[in-house]
Amino acid sequence: MIEYSTSTIMGQTLNGLICWEETKKKLINPEQNVSNIAVYKGYIALTLMSKTGVLLTNKGGTNPKLIINENKTKNYKYDIIAIDEAVQPVIAGVCNGNSGCQQICLPKPSGYTCACTDGMKLGTDKKSCVPEKVLYSDFFLVADDYRHEIYQVDKDLKTISAMGLPHEENPIGVAYDPVERRIYWTDYTLGTIKRMAINGSINKQETVRPKTSNSRLDAIAIDPSSRILYYTDMKANNIGIMSLDGGLNKILIASVYNPRAIVLDPENGNMYYTTRSKIDTKRAGIWRANMDGTNVTKIVAQGLSYPNGLAIDTTEMKIYWIDSVTLRLERANLNGTGRQIIAYLTDAYAFGLTIVNHTNYVYYTDWNDRGIFYQPRNGNGTAMVFGADVFSGLNEIKYYSGTHGTTKCSSNNGGCSEFCLATPTGRTCACNSIFQLKADGVSCYNETTCTQKIRSGSFSNCQHATVDKRCGFTCDTHFKKNSLYDGELACSRSGRWYTDGPSNVYVDTDNLCLEQKCPKLTVREGVQQSGNCTSGNYVGSQCLLKCAKGYIVSSHLYPNGENIMCQSNLNWQKSNMTCSPIYCKENKSSILNGHLREDCTFLAEHECQYQCDYGYGKNPLNLTFKCDKQGNWEPMAAVVLCSKITTTQSTTTTTTTEPTTISYKPTTVTTKVVTIPTIGKPKTTEQPIVSGKTSALGTQDDAKINGLMGGLVTVVLLLAIVVACIAFYMYRKRRMSDPSKYERSSLRESTRSDMGQQYKSNSIDSPKNSVAYSNSGEGNLAFDNPIYVTEEAKVNLQNDDNDNTKPQIGSQHEIVMDNNVTSGM
Repeated sequence: MIEYSTSTIMGQTLNGLICWEETKKKLINPEQNVSNIAVYKGYIALTLMSKTGVLLTNKGGTNPKLIINENKTKNYKYDIIAIDEAVQPVIAGVCNGNSGCQQICLPKPSGYTCACTDGMKLGTDKKSCVPEKVLYSDFFLVADDYRHEIYQVDKDLKTISAMGLPHEENPIGVAYDPVERRIYWTDYTLGTIKRMAINGSINKQETVRPKTSNSRLDAIAIDPSSRILYYTDMKANNIGIMSLDGGLNKILIASVYNPRAIVLDPENGNMYYTTRSKIDTKRAGIWRANMDGTNVTKIVAQGLSYPNGLAIDTTEMKIYWIDSVTLRLERANLNGTGRQIIAYLTDAYAFGLTIVNHTNYVYYTDWNDRGIFYQPRNGNGTAMVFGADVFSGLNEIKYYSGTHGTTKCSSNNGGCSEFCLATPTGRTCACNSIFQLKADGVSCYNETTCTQKIRSGSFSNCQHATVDKRCGFTCDTHFKKNSLYDGELACSRSGRWYTDGPSNVYVDTDNLCLEQKCPKLTVREGVQQSGNCTSGNYVGSQCLLKCAKGYIVSSHLYPNGENIMCQSNLNWQKSNMTCSPIYCKENKSSILNGHLREDCTFLAEHECQYQCDYGYGKNPLNLTFKCDKQGNWEPMAAVVLCSKITTTQSTTTTTTTEPTTISYKPTTVTTKVVTIPTIGKPKTTEQPIVSGKTSALGTQDDAKINGLMGGLVTVVLLLAIVVACIAFYMYRKRRMSDPSKYERSSLRESTRSDMGQQYKSNSIDSPKNSVAYSNSGEGNLAFDNPIYVTEEAKVNLQNDDNDNTKPQIGSQHEIVMDNNVTSGM
């Protein structure tokens, strides 16, 4: 293949990638094994068969980077192209809209032709695709989640037919019902079990087990005689059973740690399954149980980790398994004895496993490689592969001969009303998960009833709601039926109500009746709700709106307010009433030497306080102004005088201080001496007493505050002295209890002597950065600017046997001053 670019010609050869310009230059080493290349602008992308990835580099071959490196498969990467509008311009063609082709439309000079993917062929209409060849016996089924397909392969490994799954499917487990000729599969991303006819008819695809929470379905197996499907649930940790149509379900074995593969032996009444664990391999094992879930026995308990694949040979009475961690293919007798290793795997992640009776091979799939591998049972020779050029990511593989044996459940379901489970001695009847088996051992009964309670409603004619009973319901006043659940409800076997219709949706009885209520009422500024609404906020309730205090209605249409109603759409009627504010103007001339306080709104029907300017006191005291409904102040004619505060100094023979006398006109002022207790020399303060009404400045409150402040200072100082005494006492007590801890000087001198270093004596100052390093093969430590090291730090200096990164000779280690030792600089 040759790719062209504007400046270079790229070529791919058997020994690597070569770029021709003026001179020949090899960009990629031959051992990379390039499969194909794509050139776009300044980049080169290459598919590498040797590394199963995609390499991106520039045209100079520098800085190559492996941008895709898959771990699940080591599938060879072949072709690669660069996609861009400049490279692939959008143009109209005969295959626009795929021209009715189901899968592929191929243009040609005279029109177009339809084609199909691997394993399929065109149907009679030359547009639809059908399986290449449909087999009903002696075939393999294999799931490929990379190609979103299930393939059928003949016994001789010659033909491959695709079943035609929808592209969104990701199958992992597969099974086949030879009676109805249907294939079943689990989808690990959708969490479902689905089925369809083996002829690949997409229209007949059905979901028999929908997705449930806390569930991750994996392997499945079918007992044709009892019409039961067995499955493993890796997330819920159980093994369950269900009828093939999904109508009956039951947990057969609970608390199974990480179950994976499962196979059935209906004729002998046994089933076998595996459990996996990488962390605790004791949990990994191969188990046998009766098909009714009883007599669970671990038949292989050692030497396992991830036994993904499991198969049995009822002719030779052998069980086979393959482990993706131990990389061994093994077999044993059906009771676990006589264990043999058939083959050791290399660079593999083995997954699915199956055998064909009366043949010499065992067949398995590998996540790390393409194709179906088949290995001689006797262990001689190496595994061979089939379909590597078709398959991509194979999971489960099963072989079906088309015949099946009979059990006690083959005829009339064994007489059981629901599940008939084969056992080594015959059969056992079982019931759906919420039913119980009656004393007769074949019939099931259920006392399950659905709840009779509906929030804000009630059921009609539904006194005893047993399974399958249908009931209607009504809602209370101010509530109406949820339109999603309008109609009769049916009681399910799980004890939950569901809609009696084609959708069969489970309902929540708390949401059957919806409250008919408007949200909290919000109004414009200046408008308020007058009293309570007639019926709260429910539909039909009316609320009266009026103007708030200080506001006046703006329109003559609403002299007495406006009524609005909660409507059936759960919204309030739109209010049209507006209210305008009424303000009083400030008359500064009415307040001499003062002004209204800043928190005054000047709004009608509101009061305001005033305050005097600095150096002036109120007179008369506590007088307020009110703005009336018309926007006038009350009292109108009041003239408030803020009197100037005058002070005189006087002396008294009873104190050592000079009290201040504050006088007001026309108020009479006297003085009172108050002693404030302090530490040191006592002081006295005179406090003015106002006859009649007290002044705003220099009143009795000032003296009280000063007294309280002085007392507070005294208390704080006393508390500080007490705390200091306690701290000194604790310090002395601690020093006496462990004197060695504080004898730093002697320890420092001893340390210096041992290290053969010379330092100034009695120095206890620690350097900011201290370094310890190994200076000999004996592991001695020398200290550069040593610091005081406690016993805890000495212990930390020793090597930890559990630490794999032990200090090496000559390496440096830091000793931190908080006694923590950190290795490495």
